[in-house]
Amino acid sequence: MIINCEDLKSLRQTHRKNTIAYSGGCFDLLHEGHLDLFKKLKAVGDIAIVGVTPDVRVTARKGPGRPAQLETTRLSIVDAIKHVDYTFLSPTSAAGYRIIGYRTLEHLQPDYFLTSEDIWEEDRQWLATQDTELMVIPRFRDDISTTATINRIVAQNQSSLE
Repeated sequence: MIINCEDLKSLRQTHRKNTIAYSGGCFDLLHEGHLDLFKKLKAVGDIAIVGVTPDVRVTARKGPGRPAQLETTRLSIVDAIKHVDYTFLSPTSAAGYRIIGYRTLEHLQPDYFLTSEDIWEEDRQWLATQDTELMVIPRFRDDISTTATINRIVAQNQSSLE
């Protein structure tokens, strides 16, 4: 179910007897690594919640030409995955990536926060004060990413033109 950021606090109250697992990301072109993450979310939590990065933040992080798909499309695709219970579009604030993450985590108060980004390791103690366990999971495979897929498509198109 697609929800608004404003619903995160009430969602925690609605599911206070359930474990909540949360993760976020761009999810530009869905691939095997994304599906692995969604399965892991559902394996550790009764309720799996995914935040989708808005277009403006994807462009700022990944560069011009990204995202390949609009945020509304990415949101709908992630929401359709059977392992995902709730999906929301992350805030677009210019306050910074980490600050947005903190606010989301404070409002949702998940039992588990799954990420592949080691940068969150330095926040492990802060997360513990929020009763959230940080789970830094390795990427499914290093050669699987949206960027790698786009690069393969561009290379194939260039070689077919030669």
